[in-house]
Amino acid sequence: KGSFRAEYAGTLFLIPYYVGTYAILGEPMPPAMREGFIRYLTSQQHDDGGWGLDIESKSYVVSSVTNYVAMRLMGVAADDERLVRARRWFLPHGGGLAASSWGKFLLTILGLYEYDGLNPLLPELWLLPEWMPLHPSRYWVHCRMVYLPMSYLYGKRFVTPQSPLLRAIRDELYEQPYEQIDWKKARHRVAPTDSYAPYTRTLRLGFDAMQVYERGHSEKLRAKAMATVLDHIRVEDESSDFVCVGPLNKVLDAIVWHVEDPGCERVKKHVARMPEYVWFGDDGAKVKSYNSSEVWDTAFAVQAIVLSGQTAQYREALTGAQRFLEAEQILDDVPDAKRHYRDVRRGGWGFGTRDQGWPVSDCTGEALKALVLLEPLKLPAKTVSRERMLEGIDLILAMQNPDGGFATYERTRGPKWLELFNPSDFFAEIMVEYSYLECTSSSVQALALLRDRFPERHEAIDASIARAVAYWRREQRADGSWEGFWGVCFTYGTWFVLDGLRAAGVPFDDPAVVRAAEFLESKQRPDGGWSETIESSRQRRYVEAETSQTVQTSWAILGLLAAGRASSEAVRRGCANLRAKQRDDGSWEKEHVAGVTNRNCAIDYVSYWSIFPVWALAASTRGEG
Repeated sequence: KGSFRAEYAGTLFLIPYYVGTYAILGEPMPPAMREGFIRYLTSQQHDDGGWGLDIESKSYVVSSVTNYVAMRLMGVAADDERLVRARRWFLPHGGGLAASSWGKFLLTILGLYEYDGLNPLLPELWLLPEWMPLHPSRYWVHCRMVYLPMSYLYGKRFVTPQSPLLRAIRDELYEQPYEQIDWKKARHRVAPTDSYAPYTRTLRLGFDAMQVYERGHSEKLRAKAMATVLDHIRVEDESSDFVCVGPLNKVLDAIVWHVEDPGCERVKKHVARMPEYVWFGDDGAKVKSYNSSEVWDTAFAVQAIVLSGQTAQYREALTGAQRFLEAEQILDDVPDAKRHYRDVRRGGWGFGTRDQGWPVSDCTGEALKALVLLEPLKLPAKTVSRERMLEGIDLILAMQNPDGGFATYERTRGPKWLELFNPSDFFAEIMVEYSYLECTSSSVQALALLRDRFPERHEAIDASIARAVAYWRREQRADGSWEGFWGVCFTYGTWFVLDGLRAAGVPFDDPAVVRAAEFLESKQRPDGGWSETIESSRQRRYVEAETSQTVQTSWAILGLLAAGRASSEAVRRGCANLRAKQRDDGSWEKEHVAGVTNRNCAIDYVSYWSIFPVWALAASTRGEG
């Protein structure tokens, strides 16, 4: 395809949903996938017997219980030493009764937990007046697309037919006999390990009110709600060619169609694309958080190579990258978009591939930047026309929020107080779209780069950039940093904003730029590197790793370059650190995970250890970021 395709994984709560879905659908799991999952889960099991939410977290009940179930469904015996150790850890922590909500839901549809122990997932919410903030259309895309099929399955009270294996597993997840469990008492029970975003009093009251409704709900209203939900699921599937926005709603959608019509064509289409979410690595098979990160990785790789000045040496690779990026631009809109709460998508790029169908502001910005850099090379690949570039600009402009920042998939639709109703337990800031510093930077950089090509958009672009700069100024922290959301964390956010400010024409002596550069310099370690871990995102304060980190060092160098400090001692020492850590084959050793989602979950962008050191060293040589 021409893309720079790399591993994008790290989460450990997704494999059980995949394994469970194959079991529910009655579909045979490909042997290589089964063996790969078992090998990967074995490699990620902690010494205490549990599994983390991700590869850099402590043991979570939700991951430990559901991965235990996955191992059993894949044929691992209950007396296997790995599973004995797992039970030894999770049973004293509450077992299935103390798992966070997404784990309980999976257990429920597998017949390993009871619906009385779930908090309500009412499909009737989709029948609320659209002006109400609680209407699901106002939720963040991933939130609403996960709870959409969950509400359908809840409304159906779906439970897969029980087998001897499932009945055996059920008895292994709890300290007391299954028949004696008081399920209602478990509704609000979540182990401390799993409770990153504890239920608010407001949410508990809301759940209690919905329980009252559920006991006497109207069957006619339920049927109407279920039809509405099913229609939205249909549009999500068809508009993404059954890839869906993410792996969790994809497998849940497949189960929904299985309930509607077992073995139907929609189920077959879902099953055919399930392997696209699986990455086979040296340590086994894992489920990615997206179908791929190809647009994102390719756009960054192009920028690093072009900046290195070695375009002649890598002309063939760059030709493939241009061909790939040109082909992955989304060229249509979702049919009947307004009725299904979809914004314009034509002209954008998604995170992975065009099939997935959800454009992202920063992916669109980075793709446009990469394509502009490739133009002077006159590569033998199709270019993006002026008309299509203009569509990309217009998409970015349409995604700016009133506060001046840019969100991911669509403008913010709901108020921040909706976070009071966050039911996920282990994620924060999941309920609504927000403005993100990084998305704003990628968008501004693309707008600034293309401004002079489109005089008809000068006024709109200038106004957009001015609003973005004002947003960044408001968001700068007292210590001069900016807090990233999609990467770890203050190093990431500060680099992105400094790049955006430079693209916006903010001078190097601007107080905001000076303070940010001083922040980065203050965090440099004695060996010349920088170091930060995902604990910075979780705790929302700067937390260092035990050693300097290659990716963090690269981001800090790029940030200082964007602040006009190319000749500084800090940049010189940072580059020396990168050179000293480079291995004989030209690569850098993989270290702590550098990506994050929703404050708490580590995301492993393996390409970052290849791209950003090259980018930083090349940029420092040229005296630019």
